[in-house]
Amino acid sequence: MTKFILKKVVPSGNYGDNEAREKVGVFAGIVGIIVNFVLFAAKFTVGSLFGFVSITADAFNNLSDCGSSVISIVSSRMSSKSPDKEHPFGHQRIEYIASLGISFIILFLGVSLFYSSVLRVMNPEKSVGGIVVIAVLTLSSLMKLWLYFFNKKAAALISSTVIKAVSLDSLSDAAATFGVLISVLLSPVIGFDLDGIAGMLVAALILKEGIGIIRETFNHIIGSPPDKDLIEGLTSYIADSEEVLNTHDLIVHSYGPNRIFASVHAEMPGTMSLRDAHEIADRIERAVSEKFGVSLTVHMDPSSAETSSQNYYFDICRDEVAAVYESLSIHGFRYEEAKNEDEANRIYFDVTKPYSSPLSTDEIYKTLFERISNRFPEFAIYIAVDEVFT
Repeated sequence: MTKFILKKVVPSGNYGDNEAREKVGVFAGIVGIIVNFVLFAAKFTVGSLFGFVSITADAFNNLSDCGSSVISIVSSRMSSKSPDKEHPFGHQRIEYIASLGISFIILFLGVSLFYSSVLRVMNPEKSVGGIVVIAVLTLSSLMKLWLYFFNKKAAALISSTVIKAVSLDSLSDAAATFGVLISVLLSPVIGFDLDGIAGMLVAALILKEGIGIIRETFNHIIGSPPDKDLIEGLTSYIADSEEVLNTHDLIVHSYGPNRIFASVHAEMPGTMSLRDAHEIADRIERAVSEKFGVSLTVHMDPSSAETSSQNYYFDICRDEVAAVYESLSIHGFRYEEAKNEDEANRIYFDVTKPYSSPLSTDEIYKTLFERISNRFPEFAIYIAVDEVFT
């Protein structure tokens, strides 16, 4: 149903461009404002008339969600702006800032609700409910559950962190409202007012959700690892390309869902002409842009033909690398014999340092350089230690 509704907003069904993302983001925000304001009015009226602090607090939770939807609309418009001189990579990271704004609203509300609920537990009052209260809470929980699925689908279609945050907030609200409903039903049965306790549980759920959104958003801002499916897709696609022998050092930078830049080292036969290698790299870059929506730069590494000498030196270097730290991996190995007596034979290779390594990048380089140089004192040794970025 959600996809059918959004199809009316974006008839083409192409949600990848900025205009489509803006339309979906604004529409989702408007839907959120309407649903949450209706729920606020209903809950506030019922909570005030029948004396339920948890229902009144839950009503203001819905009112704050209206504010979250407004933030979602504003961020959708701002993040869809084209790159400019001051922001050459676009404006989509505005969504991360908007997500933080929503999470702080959620935290403030959770603390306020917890405080009022504690007061209710300390000073219990008999609440009188009925079919109206039960009907409003049941309908509210179902509507927030629908809003969760609606926003979840919209967020997935346009890869929006803001709408994802709003969807998770809706799910938390549905659970919280359901908890209030249970307290209303059980209080008369057990002869004890559960209103304040229910309010505290609701507040705990709200606080947990707010903290979760903050943690996820900070990860995006600081720099979280790229999507595993994207990495696997890129690596497999590039490695399957014509004349590409191997790939390594894939680095992905995300400036938002539609602003992803990457670079990769692709090993190609050393006998290939520069023109041919360049044409292959260009073809890969264009294909990756069309298939994955990623702006890729391919760095071409010449690979030596497999010979007995090449394999002999590779095996020795690989063993030396493992001796320094067993989780280190070697790639981009190249052995070149001297062209004249004035030159030395050369060995080139890269080493990937995992996060678990107890050694620093500098320590790995110095130790390896010393060990390889001792094995081949007449050789020129070139070692690069790479960090893991994917």
